[in-house]
Amino acid sequence: MDLRFDHLIHAVKDPDRVRREFAEAFGWHTVAGGEHPGFGTHNALAYFGLPYIEWVGVRDEAVAARRPFGRDVLRAVRAGGGPLQFAVRTRDIEGLARRWRAAGLVHEGPVEASRVRPDGVVLRWRMLFPEQVPGRLLLPFVIEWPQDDEQRLEGLRRDELVLDGPGQPALRQLHLVTADLADYRRRLEAYFPGAAIERESTMAGSALRWPCHGVTVWVWEKGPGLCAVGVKAQEAPFLAVFSHHAARGSERGPEDPAALFAGACSPMHGLRVVMTE
Repeated sequence: MDLRFDHLIHAVKDPDRVRREFAEAFGWHTVAGGEHPGFGTHNALAYFGLPYIEWVGVRDEAVAARRPFGRDVLRAVRAGGGPLQFAVRTRDIEGLARRWRAAGLVHEGPVEASRVRPDGVVLRWRMLFPEQVPGRLLLPFVIEWPQDDEQRLEGLRRDELVLDGPGQPALRQLHLVTADLADYRRRLEAYFPGAAIERESTMAGSALRWPCHGVTVWVWEKGPGLCAVGVKAQEAPFLAVFSHHAARGSERGPEDPAALFAGACSPMHGLRVVMTE
């Protein structure tokens, strides 16, 4: 199945304030989001083409506590916030749900979702959530947009949510860390067979690599290599790598991941950022 990286969910107390902080720190174009009826959450965003960062906060704790996604965001915000999870998109969410049902995999959805943008435009999409293990690194959830990628990107450009031109950054890599890589791989393989490729690094430890159509996801096992460069997060995304060079490939791994991590900025609300040429 064709699964593409869609976005990073970053749980924060005040999405609008945090998106302004990132805009000031990195020069990003960020935008106000809206409310998520039925989930008790609200958001702000920064688009890098189709991939984006979504800063999510809780508007109504009682409503959020009724849904798995809302509960995950609520838990993260109560713990101080931080990067939480990533999403992949598909053009066949019903087909994926059928596969999960046939395999006996516990999941929620597909569920309908929507939000109203500040300009009054209503956005709609569908989501599919795998079962999660409490306290462990979250598996990605799946999203399906009503438009294909080309139509959606055209609309984002038209509405000036995505800016074109020289100097606009592109999200190239997302790095996560877990205390038990073997456990995460088993869970990932159950829902997304064949997605991740194992890779060993003598400098930063063991990792899984998921080339995800323009954005490569790396999942690292916490160990001495990561601790040596100050990566203390557990069971969460911790670093995002951006490039200003449109032709730079993301399928290559970091040749020296330890140096990459050491050269990252101090965490902002739990997320390190590396800006490359």
